[in-house]
Amino acid sequence: MSDERPFLADRASSAAGATIAAVGHISAKLKRWMKSGLHRVGYDLVRYVEIPERPFQVLPYIVAEQLENDPIFFFVQIGAHDGQVNDSLRALVLQYGLPGLFVEQLADHFERLRASYANQPSAAFECCAIGRNDGEANIYRVRADAPLPRWVLAIASFNRDHLSEANIGVPDVEKYVEEVNVPCLTLSSLLRKRGIQSVTLLDINAEDFSCEIVRMALEAGLRPPLINYASRHPIPGDRADCKKRLMNAGYCFIDIGAETLAVRRSGDVEIPQCPGE
Repeated sequence: MSDERPFLADRASSAAGATIAAVGHISAKLKRWMKSGLHRVGYDLVRYVEIPERPFQVLPYIVAEQLENDPIFFFVQIGAHDGQVNDSLRALVLQYGLPGLFVEQLADHFERLRASYANQPSAAFECCAIGRNDGEANIYRVRADAPLPRWVLAIASFNRDHLSEANIGVPDVEKYVEEVNVPCLTLSSLLRKRGIQSVTLLDINAEDFSCEIVRMALEAGLRPPLINYASRHPIPGDRADCKKRLMNAGYCFIDIGAETLAVRRSGDVEIPQCPGE
């Protein structure tokens, strides 16, 4: 009697291959169906791949170009902290002696900020939050005595949920959060109070409120040639809306690490056209 085992093995192998092919076909079809359904509600399904980041700082070159074409330069920095931590503007202020206004809401940071720029005669300072109404506001911050890195101590927000391990990536940060009351001005009120009529660079580091301040600036009719703002923390819908408003106001923009740099074309400074125009 002939040995049937090779025949049975071949059949088993063929059956397994057919099963794998069927599963693969069903899986691909299910994936297409899921992606199609997600696209209809504004989402996508993609495989996560960690991409390394090493952002190239563009702001120094844009500022240098701006100064060559128009030496009358004035900046407003909102969320200046202590003038040291995660500050993309500090080196430029020291290099060129740029005149401008530093705005910081936390009193202890504000005192260190003033000391940090004590040798800059063109620097002005305002201790307040920028919000939707004038008066006072409650904000949430990491306690100054928390045993955490300096960059964590600089974080403050109107939204307590923003100061969480999920958002910041620091274990147990929630137990160091406190609520404080600070002076508050709208952006328009701040500019009126200080008599500021023209801004060259609006630099915003206001965590999850940064896009809202960009919106305030545009609604107030402010059109600085340069807007640099923190764009990692606002929710995706707010980030998209912010960029749409910037586009409608004539800005081109690029994401650089955790920030977005927006540049507006003018007759005085030659800026390349936005792609597609």
